[in-house]
Amino acid sequence: MYLLATASYLGKSERIAAFQRMLSRLRYEITNEPRTIFRTVAYIAQDVLRNNPKASFLFIGAADKRDKPGHTTRRFRVYVEFLHQLDLYDLFLPVEITNLSMLVLVNKDSVSNVDAYINQIIEFIG
Repeated sequence: MYLLATASYLGKSERIAAFQRMLSRLRYEITNEPRTIFRTVAYIAQDVLRNNPKASFLFIGAADKRDKPGHTTRRFRVYVEFLHQLDLYDLFLPVEITNLSMLVLVNKDSVSNVDAYINQIIEFIG
């Protein structure tokens, strides 16, 4: 499992600068426009898979002020819709954990016991 995140030892301004450098290499500007964000994530995922063909991916839809407690977040619903349109079922098994607004794309070539794998992720996140 790869978690796309910045190192915790960096300060906020350093994390933003590192993220901006990464995006500039991909020729994107910082934006909230979903298509650009998804395109960037897709390029990163392709690069990760090139280096590790057994990688799985995890998406968590963070809540904002408009989301209601106890329901899936709007971001989660957008992620699910977008990722289902990509038709990745030959390589990945999509597992939705709605109470956490989390979507896991489990690599079919690397995980034999999906339930145990998902439980490990939930324990780690929880």
